[in-house]
Amino acid sequence: MTNRFFEAPILNSPYEYPGRLWELDENGQPTQKVIESRRRAEFITPIPKPKKQKGKAKQAEIVFDEGEGLSTQEQQYAHTAILNGVREHVDKWRRLPNPNDWHVTPETARLLQHWRHHRCLFDEGCVIISPDLRFVVSRRVREEFENGREYYRLDGKLFDLSDLCDYHPSAELVCWHNDERFE
Repeated sequence: MTNRFFEAPILNSPYEYPGRLWELDENGQPTQKVIESRRRAEFITPIPKPKKQKGKAKQAEIVFDEGEGLSTQEQQYAHTAILNGVREHVDKWRRLPNPNDWHVTPETARLLQHWRHHRCLFDEGCVIISPDLRFVVSRRVREEFENGREYYRLDGKLFDLSDLCDYHPSAELVCWHNDERFE
């Protein structure tokens, strides 16, 4: 029997709101069911279930006190409560349609309005960087964007990254983006 969870664990695009998740049972094991929701922040390490398991002992949380006796189980920091709180606030903000309700500077409001409604051409798969670091433009730019001619002028141009030797994109990620996003 195949385990789809371990074969393809990533369900969501890195460019969109994470709206799907693999259901996990009470022991953190994948049920092979996909749920249309966002997972709450938790520290989970899904490990394939052992073939033989004696008893139902549950692993205790690790207390990080470097053996000094300074921390106890009751003093553990609740990281996930903070993460989930931030997510809730961001989700509430996303639902506010009126920029006057965002409580940000006018400059920030203009920037946020732009990015709420205009996705990056790279994110949309309309342009890519080839493995030899050339700018490549999709036919979609001509069909879907008024300013497509500006981008076609750049088609095939080599990126000069000589001054940015520490910032070369990973060849593996470039190939993934080109295979998964470019149209």
